[in-house]
Amino acid sequence: LLCPATSTDVERAFSRGRLTVSRLRHSLGDASVRASTLLGSWSRIPDLVAEREVIAHLR
Repeated sequence: LLCPATSTDVERAFSRGRLTVSRLRHSLGDASVRASTLLGSWSRIPDLVAEREVIAHLR
């Protein structure tokens, strides 16, 4: 019985994490990294949250 060592979703998460936690931003807390990873993932789901609502909350 063979199974892959990692799944594509896990590989994407690690790849995205590496982009978030770069050498210049290595002091980010774990909550910030998790939030950034989730927001990045959710941003690819069409119509999950209206863009204008996100912009309004960021102001």
